[in-house]
Amino acid sequence: MRVLVVEDNPHSAELMVLRLATLGCESLVAASAEEGFTMAHTQRPDVILLDLKLDGDRDGGVALLGRLREDPRTANIRVVIHSIYVAHPDEMPRLEHQADGMLLKPFKFKDLKELIEGFRTPRPGA
Repeated sequence: MRVLVVEDNPHSAELMVLRLATLGCESLVAASAEEGFTMAHTQRPDVILLDLKLDGDRDGGVALLGRLREDPRTANIRVVIHSIYVAHPDEMPRLEHQADGMLLKPFKFKDLKELIEGFRTPRPGA
């Protein structure tokens, strides 16, 4: 399974890559929202792990999630939000509707493992 980690904190990205490797995943890393959008198109990952706070913008990941869902080439890629930051509490229902999962930092490895294992089956219609 190919997983794109969109995370602008290099230490967090490295830790995520190590965790994913233990689950047998191939990881790709994007350090910005724009790089994440480009890599989603060119690399076609199975899953995107998306931090909400990107590029110094507290809503950078929220905007990227919207772009991914609007673009027919990326609309069906599974997206999991992984963040310590929640944009606005009243936005959570919209974000949960757009995302395929949520891991609020700090999360437990077993939670990541359960999500990844659940995604090993192809999405219907994908």
